[in-house]
Amino acid sequence: MSIKKFMSYEKMKKTFKLNSSFAELIKTHRLCEEKSQTEYASLLNISPQTLCDLEKGRRIPSPKRAFLIAQKNCCSSRLCCRISIK
Repeated sequence: MSIKKFMSYEKMKKTFKLNSSFAELIKTHRLCEEKSQTEYASLLNISPQTLCDLEKGRRIPSPKRAFLIAQKNCCSSRLCCRISIK
């Protein structure tokens, strides 16, 4: 199953701002990686339902979980923790 490419990683870094939500960050990163929710959830060692809840903003990660997700995503852990605290 192919996923429509949302935007390049370089464009994501330019357009993503600190006032964006953690949900936007994680969904944008998943789409840039061109992975399904199931594939991405297994990469992060979380359930697909948890990933769905995080992407929809129904669940807000603790700073610790945001840090672990950032490490597995190769994102800025500082940015992820900051956004999850907002």
